[in-house]
Amino acid sequence: MPGSLVLPSSAFLTLLPPELRNLVYDYALDWPQLSTLLMHVRRDEHPKISPAQKGPLPALPATCSSSLTILETPTILLLNRQITQEALRVLRQKPLILDSSLPSAGMCITEYIGPTTLQHVRLMVLDIALSQSNATAWLRMVEVLLDLLRATNSLTRLVVKATYNPTVPTTGWTFNDINSHGHAMSLLCRVASKAAQDNSLDEAIIVSDLRTGATGYIGGDILYELYNAHPDYEYTALVRDSERGALVAAAFPKIKLIYGTLDDLEVIEKAASEADIVVHTADASDNAGAAKAIAKGILAGHSKTSPGFWLHTSGTGILCWRDSEAKTYGEAPSSKPYDDLEAVEELTNLPDTAFHRDIDKLVLEANAAHPDVIKTAIVCPPTIYGPGRGPGNQQSRQVNTLVKIMFETGQAPRIGKGQSEWNNVHVQDLSALFRLLVEKAVAMSTSDGSIYSEIFGQKGYYLAENGHHVWGEISQKAGKIAYEKGYIQSADVVALDLEYADKRAGFEAVSWGLNSRGAARRAREYLGWTPKQPSLEEILPEMVVAEAKAFGLEKGYREKAAGTA
Repeated sequence: MPGSLVLPSSAFLTLLPPELRNLVYDYALDWPQLSTLLMHVRRDEHPKISPAQKGPLPALPATCSSSLTILETPTILLLNRQITQEALRVLRQKPLILDSSLPSAGMCITEYIGPTTLQHVRLMVLDIALSQSNATAWLRMVEVLLDLLRATNSLTRLVVKATYNPTVPTTGWTFNDINSHGHAMSLLCRVASKAAQDNSLDEAIIVSDLRTGATGYIGGDILYELYNAHPDYEYTALVRDSERGALVAAAFPKIKLIYGTLDDLEVIEKAASEADIVVHTADASDNAGAAKAIAKGILAGHSKTSPGFWLHTSGTGILCWRDSEAKTYGEAPSSKPYDDLEAVEELTNLPDTAFHRDIDKLVLEANAAHPDVIKTAIVCPPTIYGPGRGPGNQQSRQVNTLVKIMFETGQAPRIGKGQSEWNNVHVQDLSALFRLLVEKAVAMSTSDGSIYSEIFGQKGYYLAENGHHVWGEISQKAGKIAYEKGYIQSADVVALDLEYADKRAGFEAVSWGLNSRGAARRAREYLGWTPKQPSLEEILPEMVVAEAKAFGLEKGYREKAAGTA
């Protein structure tokens, strides 16, 4: 066009103000998370998913080559010396996040990210979620990575975030990879400690990640229920860091925050000694150290005239022990449902091999040893569903994971024959049960009625259910909903390989093939608990649509959310 200005491509950016150049660099340069790379590769290779069903994937930054298996120097860094120096400063401020194990222990991290790139990264985050199925792959990946970094590295900050979540109950299974877990954790701790001692890094951090708590699904909703029902109570919440603390403080301005993880036993013990009522939801059913610290703290800070109350969260995975021992999956129940009112002793004397049983025993034994000082109640929820109201995670796992796998494979999954049965409860009804227990604990301080022996102590065991489902039927209904909405091409339900289910989602998926049945009579009898929320079947369509949106299958949703529709 007449009068138009033609600029050399290498000089164009230098004519822009520095603020705009930095915006361009920030947009054009980024490290891809390892999970994003793997997602592209897996979806491209997956033969069962048609292109129409794959849906949009997270965008890959310009640092990725077309092969998706290595990282290349972005073109913007090749324009001229000034741009290279400026852009590199921006890129070096962004972390490379390694947040996924490789598909197998035999694969190497350098197949996805070149060794030179790994050695030139300034900020690196190892976000490791260990489970039975991925421990060996993580171990191999960490060892290769450490060998590379020991040879040479440009790191100024290394963050190691490690979560150890045993996803499989002790009943009927063993952790064949337990040595790999321990070795991997040891390696991680050693590299961070060594780096800090050698001053080779400006900062080396290890973060112990928690699954639940004040910002967790259950804990967040219970806090919402209590805070709004009793704003006059004084609340203290344990949170992992200031980021999550800010979420809690914004939602509940009067709350007192203490910082720590379930490994900070002194912090937990001190908090328990000062609290009248402890509501424990953060990985409560599987963390022995935290349970012991709570018991010790309550005993230290309370007396017969001023007892402490401990409301502990277990889970009805504990009722799956028969199927786990027999290794029967997807079969109909072979025994009668448990009864927490007339047969509560069966629940408090389950086999030691039952999932969660070791922690249940710690709670019951603490009460048995000090019945006048430590007043306990164990709440045992089954499949939980429904939107949470807390400031953090507002989504459950069991049914949501089933729907996610349905969208990944294009077919609704079931384990075996799909005849196994579970109970279920809406998360807000569960929170109401906790509120009623808290109110009983408060009232007990001014009453000596004998009824409290039925509410707290050795009989205080609550199967918090308000519904019942057959897993195969849930899969069938979810598949029909997804098919009618055009998310999948077939409404058929197919048997899912147990090994794949375990690798994909651990106990969340394996539990679809186990039986867990019981009746929540005690809460109704002694607490007046009256659930009011919609049933699982009523809310299932909402759950399918929500997961479809997250998976990119709901047409126009991403554009609407981004404001571009």
